[in-house]
Amino acid sequence: TNTKTCTKIFQSIGFADSGTYLCKGNNTINDITKTSQDSLNLAVNQYCEKKNETSEKYGIYSWPTTPDGEVANLPCFYNASKSAKRACNGTTFSISDFGNCPSAVTEAIEDIEKKAD
Repeated sequence: TNTKTCTKIFQSIGFADSGTYLCKGNNTINDITKTSQDSLNLAVNQYCEKKNETSEKYGIYSWPTTPDGEVANLPCFYNASKSAKRACNGTTFSISDFGNCPSAVTEAIEDIEKKAD
């Protein structure tokens, strides 16, 4: 995949440049494929931009750029064997789902219990 600016692609792409091009801008990702000398296919998809989040209870998360309709999964801050989730709806992330993640308090209590044993 070649990465170029949208303007550059539309101004300079030629049949010799066959392939898929990724063009990012204004909450869209355009996959452009040169299919013949006279035609150019363009698919526009929405996505949620990368977002950092800090929760006093559940820790620090850096949500990746996520295509519309998909769910981002990240390891829980206090227990990497479990995961937090955040769905992308259009260009907006839903509220983070930390339902599987232990909180800082839960981890502190478990550490105390381990030391007491």
